[in-house]
Parts: sequence; C-alpha cells; structure tokens
Amino acid sequence: MVGKKEKIIGLNLDHIDQDILSSIAEKIEKEVKSFIEKQVPLKTNYDVIILLENDGKRINFSIDIVLNGEFAGIIDYDAIVGDAVNVARKILEQELQKYRKTS
Repeated sequence: MVGKKEKIIGLNLDHIDQDILSSIAEKIEKEVKSFIEKQVPLKTNYDVIILLENDGKRINFSIDIVLNGEFAGIIDYDAIVGDAVNVARKILEQELQKYRKTS
C-alpha cells in the first residue's frame, strides 16, 4: 500500500527535535508490531520500519510494513497492513498533538 497524504495540524516545529521523533517512532513501531502479532498466525514473518523527519516546514512520516505468511488465501494481509497503517497514523497524531501551536 503506497500513499502520500498531508494533514495540517499547526505544529511548533522548533520544539520537535530528532530525539522526540525517535521516541515517537519507537512507540509507533511497538504498537504496530503488537497489533500485527494479534492479527496474524504465530509463524508469520513481518517487518515494520518507521521514519520520522522534521524538515523545518513539516514532519515527514514514512511507514513500511511487510507481511509474509502461508495463509494468503485465508488471511487478508493487505487489510491487516492497511489497519496497521491506521494504528500508526492515530498514534502519530496523538503524539504530535502535544506540540501544537497555541495562539
């Protein structure tokens, strides 16, 4: 699943350094892996890569999820990946809310 969406939430980008982004990325990765493990059989191979970057104008968020399993005819892996991306997006938005600009 490949897509690019932009959402404007008015962040204080000066306060979001790489340490904060790394912490958020680790939290997202942990939650996404936990979600996937609940959805797929035990021996399913998967990989989750989260990248967050503050380029000074916006926070760039990339997620790469790969699932390889033996039950492709039974389990809808694409749907699980889509749901996992939604889990990641929700966590990212929750975490970034802490850095919204106040008027």
